[in-house]
Amino acid sequence: MIAISVIVSLLSLFFSGRLSASFNILITFLAFLASLLASILVTVIAVKATNLINKYGSHIGIAAYKGGHFLTITWVATGLVALNVLIWCVECCIGRRGHSRGMRRDDYTVDK
Repeated sequence: MIAISVIVSLLSLFFSGRLSASFNILITFLAFLASLLASILVTVIAVKATNLINKYGSHIGIAAYKGGHFLTITWVATGLVALNVLIWCVECCIGRRGHSRGMRRDDYTVDK
């Protein structure tokens, strides 16, 4: 879902406006939900499996570690996707301000 979100975001470079931003909000929010679910599942499985292996394997010399770096990467990715949802919400609210008022690029330039 994150890959689809990136592709749709790149396509929105050619289509600006609230409709494009709304579509990106939908796709990116779905990517956020998928990433959040995956991060939660990976964290729970890593913690439960580590505790189980350490509990029953300690008497024969087996130990397990959670892999903190991997868990950090999954949660950082989830946070960045959440930030991306927020950015698309702002883009949807702002929209194309100058174009909606009929302003042209020439109106912004200063003659020298």
